[in-house]
Amino acid sequence: MAASENSVKRRRALAVIVFLSFWALHPGQRVVKMQQGPLVRTQGSHITLACNVSGYKGRPRQDFQWSIYPLALPAVEIHIVSTADPHSTYALYRSRVKNGDVYLERTGPDSVLLHIGSLQLQDQGVYECFTPSTDPEYHGTYSDKINLTGAITHTPQEHESRPLMFNLIDCVKASSFQFF
Repeated sequence: MAASENSVKRRRALAVIVFLSFWALHPGQRVVKMQQGPLVRTQGSHITLACNVSGYKGRPRQDFQWSIYPLALPAVEIHIVSTADPHSTYALYRSRVKNGDVYLERTGPDSVLLHIGSLQLQDQGVYECFTPSTDPEYHGTYSDKINLTGAITHTPQEHESRPLMFNLIDCVKASSFQFF
């Protein structure tokens, strides 16, 4: 009976050692987060989208890339702006980035705000905040997404005073992936 108990104790001790060794090698994972929706804005208004990253390794100052998947072309990624290269912008947003209507504000080494000064119809779609890896291995989530949509069904008459609304709905989470 004593030999059997010792065997069980050894197996438990070995399991604890294996678990602690794995935990030491993988203490955390990268997590990119944006604010939760839904948000509501009017056409022409300013919007700010926040993004931060935690659980990363590597250099302390992280880079961020912002893209949109337009409502009309949801399979097409359009690069808006990046902290790594502020001049790397697709034509659709180039003039707005250049004149300061669309810009990034770094709020810390691992957080940034995307500002759009005046929302336009072309701004409808899924926004993605992506952080390029500085980690020695891929482990965690590297992007997060939020959906900005606005259904405008009529042109307002002069006597109407109701604003056209942009509805930011259904925060879409990027799926997690791991490579070993």
